[in-house]
Amino acid sequence: MILAFFSSMGGSAWGGSEHLWAATAHDALAAGHRVLISVPRWRPRAPGIERLCHAGAQVFERPRLRSKSLWRFIDSVALRHWSFGRQQPDVLCINQGGTFDFLTANHSATLRDLTFGFRVPYVVLCHYNDEVLLRTQGLRNRVEPFLERASRVGFVSEHNRRLVERQIGCRLPNVVILRNPVNLSDTAPVPWRASLNPVRFCTVARLETRYKGQDVLFEALAAAPWRQRPWELRLYGKGPDQQYLQRLAHMFGIADRVQFMGHVDDIRAVWASNDILVLSSFGEGIPLTLVEAMLCGRPGVVTDVGGNTEWVEDGTTGFVAAAATPQSVAAALERAWAARSRWREMGERAHAVALSRYDPHPGRTLLGLLEQVARETARSGRKPDDSH
Repeated sequence: MILAFFSSMGGSAWGGSEHLWAATAHDALAAGHRVLISVPRWRPRAPGIERLCHAGAQVFERPRLRSKSLWRFIDSVALRHWSFGRQQPDVLCINQGGTFDFLTANHSATLRDLTFGFRVPYVVLCHYNDEVLLRTQGLRNRVEPFLERASRVGFVSEHNRRLVERQIGCRLPNVVILRNPVNLSDTAPVPWRASLNPVRFCTVARLETRYKGQDVLFEALAAAPWRQRPWELRLYGKGPDQQYLQRLAHMFGIADRVQFMGHVDDIRAVWASNDILVLSSFGEGIPLTLVEAMLCGRPGVVTDVGGNTEWVEDGTTGFVAAAATPQSVAAALERAWAARSRWREMGERAHAVALSRYDPHPGRTLLGLLEQVARETARSGRKPDDSH
């Protein structure tokens, strides 16, 4: 069987949205399938792409054209060559960081070209969706057939499914909920530090405030009640807003409490030296950092976006801020501070919840879904969009 993966990742060479399809591609190669991959050209290549090359995948790199209008001058033959070298797969997986990325980055003929005139069934993966209403009617009109024609549409949370259905104004009957891989080889709880003095708040997220809202968290922690309390904030991750956040910490007078730790691969080591996760995000799918923190036995303070409340119960496994505003985040932090004697107990409950909900083999799960879609289409003897 030939499986093709088309990644819409355009803002950087790699990100959290790439782990699931990449794990699936590795599992497909191990199962003896041929794997074709289409990604934007980045130099240097992301290590995840290099690993897939060495494992035997065929990688086709698309030019990263800054002007979307330039795509209108590219014919379908050139597009197919950049995508999969004119090889027709048995099933196509379109991976999107955001639910509308594929349509906003590509011209209207792209999907027809990639599916060889809709002869190839496709599965769409959606990892993130803005909480705001999709206000462009033209895009809304394109999204509905794109998702309805798909053999399956995968979301990482029920919240994001409901949000997209509201944004496009119709139900999607072909939805599946999928889990992303976690970066943990051991899911046993991580032992706590001997003392919570000072408390160590921890944020594991890309330093990009328009999504992750670290600036909101800084303002909340700069409020008067926190000036005399023993606390530190450690930020793990890299991103374009590090310099801005460093300046902001100085402006708010908390620079001596905030540490920028950079990217760290060993998540269990992170939680061996930190106490509670804080995510002041403006939007999410299901943040892997939340699932990993819970599997390590730590509670979290999160905003009510994406699927966060599908994992965190306020006062039981963590604390939920009503919105990504300084006032809401500050209120959730106050509740957390008042309950810090129960953090270990809450961490135990968080671990049990996460252990019951995460998928230890998400790549195999998605691979099974893709194989099923290919078999269904082969048995039906019809084009995937014959009913449209």
